[in-house]
Amino acid sequence: MTTDLSLLRFLQDRLTQDIGLILSDTPMFGLEVNDAKFERRFLDRRALLHRVQTDQALVALHLEAMRDEQGSLAAGASSFESGPVTRLGSEALNLMAARYADHADYQSEWRPRVQLPRL
Repeated sequence: MTTDLSLLRFLQDRLTQDIGLILSDTPMFGLEVNDAKFERRFLDRRALLHRVQTDQALVALHLEAMRDEQGSLAAGASSFESGPVTRLGSEALNLMAARYADHADYQSEWRPRVQLPRL
């Protein structure tokens, strides 16, 4: 079982960065802030913020369950020697982190076992 807190740090940093971008004054879908599509962009920001906050809550719930199973935290564990909660939690965190695979700090050993469709 691997204790990989760098995966958690990476994922939390990306989610925090996403929230910062969503809440910034930078227009998301156009150059004019007060054009006819302003309301749509605002609603899109709310939906994106909700998604990222939901991801943060899911990370916290997985970590809590993994900690309860292990007595301490070993994230990123995919070994079958670990318990089912830890295996599921680790794979879920790997799946969430895979969204940021194009980031320079993403590590290839974090790739999930499940193959994701390419966009």
